[in-house]
Amino acid sequence: MDQMQGTPITRSGGYMIRVGWRAVAYSVERAVEEKYRRLQIILLILAVGLGGGAALLVYHLFLTVIIPLAGHRLPMLVNYVNIWPLLIYGTALVSALFFYRLIMAVVGKRMVRGLEAKDAGFGFMEQRRRVAWVKRRWLIVLALILALIIFVPVEFKNGQRLFMALLFGYLFFEGLFFRYINAAKK
Repeated sequence: MDQMQGTPITRSGGYMIRVGWRAVAYSVERAVEEKYRRLQIILLILAVGLGGGAALLVYHLFLTVIIPLAGHRLPMLVNYVNIWPLLIYGTALVSALFFYRLIMAVVGKRMVRGLEAKDAGFGFMEQRRRVAWVKRRWLIVLALILALIIFVPVEFKNGQRLFMALLFGYLFFEGLFFRYINAAKK
């Protein structure tokens, strides 16, 4: 007797993609799945590129126009110069990734129009749990990177160091949260 392989969604020879904000599963043909993955990669590169370009433009305008005009009336603009790149780049990249997710949700729904959903999708916490770095080796690597950023004197500005510490700290604490505090039932 043949042993069944794959998931119930893909046993019939289909490929599974998760579409939309709730990551609803659809069984699709291989061509649709490949097209969806290619669009994901292209749109992600485009979003990061446009977000980074917009951040460069805003930061340049901030340094050349806003600080000279308002710097003498608002000394916090001049006193905390290292924090502004963090705010500008962080906001631009988060906004770009939000628009990427929004566009991918719409594009994905159009690609699976007329197909039957295989499940109801996942909530926000379940989606975060699935992408969190919960394995011990990743948590150790993230802890070492975080310690290097915080304690080793490297030629980074304070804003860059704070940005990297927040990024790797978020990944580390999210992994700890889903590994120990809110562990999934197995």
